[in-house]
Amino acid sequence: MIDFVFMIDWRFIPTTIIYFPIMVLTFFIGIIKRNVFFVFSVNPKIFSGGLVDDSKYFLLEKIPHKYKPKTILINENYSDFEKVLQEVHNSNLEYPLVAKPDKGYAGLMVKKIQNEFELEKYHNNIDLDYIIQEFVDTSLELSIFICQFNNQFMITSLTEKKYFKLIPDGKLTVNQLITKDNEIKFRRKMLKKMLRDQLNSVLPRGAEYIPLPIGNWIYGASFFDLTDKIDDKIIHKIKSLNDSVEVLNYGRYDIKTESLKELKKGNFKVLEVNGLKAEPIHIYDKKHNLFFAYKEIFRHWKYVYLISFKEKTEVDFISVLNSVIKNYKMKLKYQYK
Repeated sequence: MIDFVFMIDWRFIPTTIIYFPIMVLTFFIGIIKRNVFFVFSVNPKIFSGGLVDDSKYFLLEKIPHKYKPKTILINENYSDFEKVLQEVHNSNLEYPLVAKPDKGYAGLMVKKIQNEFELEKYHNNIDLDYIIQEFVDTSLELSIFICQFNNQFMITSLTEKKYFKLIPDGKLTVNQLITKDNEIKFRRKMLKKMLRDQLNSVLPRGAEYIPLPIGNWIYGASFFDLTDKIDDKIIHKIKSLNDSVEVLNYGRYDIKTESLKELKKGNFKVLEVNGLKAEPIHIYDKKHNLFFAYKEIFRHWKYVYLISFKEKTEVDFISVLNSVIKNYKMKLKYQYK
C-alpha cells in the first residue's frame, strides 16, 4: 500500500508504479509486433539495450581517452586483495577513488573510497565484478540524455545533480541533522541505514558536510532541470562524443565538469553511460508536477519505440530472464550496504 505521503510529493512514488503504464503499453505493442522484447533493439550493440546486466566497463571503454576517468575492472574471482592493490598501483590511481559494481544500477554499492582500508572492506563485502575509478573532483555533475535516429541527434534532457549535504551546528548528531532535514524526509530511513556508522557523530560547526558525494537519488541527491540551457555548442560537443562511442541511440551520459562553459569547451569526464534503463531525470526537479513528468516519460518512450522499430536484434530470452533475477537478488543483498 502506498503511503499517503506520496500524494504530497509524487517524486517518491516507487518507480515501478510510475512506469507501470509504460510497461503495459510496451507489452501490448510487443504482442502486436510478436516480440515483447522489441525495445531491447533501441541500443543493439548493448546487452538488453542497456536495461539489465549491461557492463559499465564495456561502455566506458568506448569513451575517448580524454573524456574518460582512469578506470579498472576487478574480477569477482580476485580473492587476493594484494592483486587488487597491484592493479590500482599499475594504473596510477590515487585516493580518493570510486568503486561500484560493473553491472549495477540505481546507485547500489557505489562508494567513495578514501584509503586502502576502505577499499579492502569494499572488496570483502562484494562478490561481483566491480570497477574502480578515479574520483573526479569538479564542482558540477550533469546528466545528459540523448536520442539519435533517422540521422537526427537530440539532447532531450540536461540535469544538474547536487549532493545531499548537512550543515553541522556543533551540537546535533548526524542522526538528528538527517531527521531535521525536510528535503530528504522520504529518504531518511534509507540514508540512516547507509550512514549507520556515523549517526551518533557530532560534527564541528560551520562547513557543510557531504556524507555521500554521489549524484544518485537514493543517496539523497537533488536534481535541477537545466534543459533550457541546451544550446548548439553543447549539442555539437555531445554529438561528437556520441559519434565516437558508436553504441548509444538512446540513453544518458553522466559527466563531471567545472561549469557549462567548460562543458562547451570539451573539458569534462564521463563517469558512466546508461542505456535503456536511464531516466530523463530532469523530471525530478521539485518544480515539476506529475503531469509534466508523464509528458516527458511518454515523449522519451515514444523515441524508444521509434528507434526500436527501425533497429533489429535477436534477444536471448533465457539470458534476459536470468539477468532480471540476478539484478533483483543483487538489490536485496546490497541495498543498504
